[in-house]
Amino acid sequence: MSFTFTLESAQRAHQTGQLADWLQDYLRGEGNNHKLADILLNTQPITIKLENFPLHKLTRIMGPEPGMLFTESTEKWEQRVEDFMTILQESRELPPLIVTDIWQDWQLSDGSHRHEALRRLGVDSYWTIFVFTKPKFV
Repeated sequence: MSFTFTLESAQRAHQTGQLADWLQDYLRGEGNNHKLADILLNTQPITIKLENFPLHKLTRIMGPEPGMLFTESTEKWEQRVEDFMTILQESRELPPLIVTDIWQDWQLSDGSHRHEALRRLGVDSYWTIFVFTKPKFV
């Protein structure tokens, strides 16, 4: 697995004011999250920013556990998490995590597998894109 949409390209997009475009391109391409891309396209974000953020403060909404908003089988979950762990162990970087306030406040809307891989490898914080649509988060 190789990424065109890297952390470095996200940081460049953030510095040049093109992070929203980067996010749309990522979600419609390698991120394969068209549902979130459509929602963000049709919801005017008030704030979009990229920052290094503590992983323990992020809440997943996707995984094999009961009660998740989006679920997948344990087998598929474990395979994808292991794939991301391998990438990280090979000193390659992953795209940023994506947090929104769309479904509920401060939810990890894209990057649950990456989040879990980082957490299992003992990483404390990682670059995260925050997309806020409600004024209370600005």
